Amino acid sequence: MLSRVGTYAPGVPATPTAAWWGPLDCSAVKSAIDPTEIGYDSVSVDVPTFSSFPDGCGLSFRRGDEGWGASVFPIAGGAVEIPSVIAAGGTQVDVAGAREAYWVASFDGVDGGGGYVLAVTDGVNVLQVNVGAGMSSLETDLQHATFVAERILPLL
Repeated sequence: MLSRVGTYAPGVPATPTAAWWGPLDCSAVKSAIDPTEIGYDSVSVDVPTFSSFPDGCGLSFRRGDEGWGASVFPIAGGAVEIPSVIAAGGTQVDVAGAREAYWVASFDGVDGGGGYVLAVTDGVNVLQVNVGAGMSSLETDLQHATFVAERILPLL
């Protein structure tokens, strides 16, 4: 683990402002998402059981035996991470309602856990949509992550 310390951007002291986003309301997230828009029958939205990102939500889409999942969380004041996402090979993508958005492999210095991250910013904050490795094709993962981000951004 210590060998990867240099991979991550150094911490940046910050003073909270009124522009910072608060935590996600997982009930509101569930109400904002119609799973049939991306071909699923249902979606469950839960508060993550891990303590690293308590302000986010876990999403599990289901259609029969098939599924797709992501974890989403806001990072108040997190736009300072965007240069690191770009440096890690992030590809700029279009997300309605966002100032900028980048799709990046999470093992490229963003998260370290495999899979991909859609990092969406309003210029002050970041919404991260984390997709586990092997969820589906990269194109489908990006489409689904974009769908999720576009439904959540108006809630923040």
